[in-house]
Amino acid sequence: MAKLHKAIVTITDDVIKPDVDKRQWRAFKLQNDMNILIISDPETDKSAASMNVHIGNKCSSSMFRFSLY
Repeated sequence: MAKLHKAIVTITDDVIKPDVDKRQWRAFKLQNDMNILIISDPETDKSAASMNVHIGNKCSSSMFRFSLY
């Protein structure tokens, strides 16, 4: 395996997935505790990206106040 970037804490190919899924799955954990899952399918001509950011009631609403006018 190549040298890890300093922001990557861990990397694993041991991801739980269905046995019938032949795509390549890899998981990363970054220094900021962000978890990343990359799925590669060399048989497709499409690509996509998605991001899920959890912001709940523990965030200060004053941090996100702004005015459009």
